[in-house]
Amino acid sequence: MKRAIYGAMASLSLIGTAHAELLAAKGTKATVKVEYVYTAVGMKKDKYDPREWKVNRSANITAVFEAEKAQAMAQLRAPEAKQMADLKDKQATALSAAKKMQPTMNDMMKIVEKCGESEACIEKEVEAYGNSMEITPELKSAGKDIEKLGKVDGPRYQLWRAVSQEGTYSVDEYYRGQTADPACMEKPGARCHREETRKGNGKLTQPDGKKTPGIGSFEVDAQKKDIVMTLPTPMWPLTCTSVVKSDFPDESSGSSQCTSGLGQVSFKPLTVVIPGDLKQLSGSQELKSDGAEGEGGTLSVRWSITVP
Repeated sequence: MKRAIYGAMASLSLIGTAHAELLAAKGTKATVKVEYVYTAVGMKKDKYDPREWKVNRSANITAVFEAEKAQAMAQLRAPEAKQMADLKDKQATALSAAKKMQPTMNDMMKIVEKCGESEACIEKEVEAYGNSMEITPELKSAGKDIEKLGKVDGPRYQLWRAVSQEGTYSVDEYYRGQTADPACMEKPGARCHREETRKGNGKLTQPDGKKTPGIGSFEVDAQKKDIVMTLPTPMWPLTCTSVVKSDFPDESSGSSQCTSGLGQVSFKPLTVVIPGDLKQLSGSQELKSDGAEGEGGTLSVRWSITVP
């Protein structure tokens, strides 16, 4: 009985095909490449405390993204007003249909109680019930409600998630400064001097050397023909070696391990128009780092998406 009732309702489902060229089969892979280049060059002219810096950091990431099943509702975007209105309307329609069908459902439950687990008995009783049932205006209205609910929206959105990523990086930084601190009065020119270089390069891997799972995602809107995307970024600090030459009283010259990053920037989701299809999409942007001296530079970002 339940199979007959719910099977009939399920058979009303429809799948839309609009803009299907932008929606891929679940499990389809895409390659996302991102190049980050951070630069900060400048100097501070000061009679007592002049400084200069030249900073260049880069990271190149290649990530594999995988498509999830296309859906009617978005996951990375706020619902549109029309979508919310349609959802409320469908909820009201479903409640209306359930209320109108309640007497029939009560009769069906009585048949189940009478027949127990006997499929033959249930089929016989349901057939007899249907032959003798009067189609009331209430049932006709319920039928229209069910028909309306069966007209579901076709898939419009598709989420792609990063499943793995790898990359390389480089760090090349130079800082030089001096000060007229009273503690430096005995130094040449009554100044203390300091120079520092930071250099490093290598692969962007986890500390334990295991495969990096990947971060980042993008969502396709096949109707608006755009994507909302969060780019994959380095998951670990950029390690480097610092070499300091200093005659400051409280600092010794020498080398040590250091870490660096891509500046103090805020990565926000990108919204990008799809000009044709998803087979090849690319773009770029520049972000300002909210910091002082070597941390107050510019991060240039170039990215591309390739779907075979």
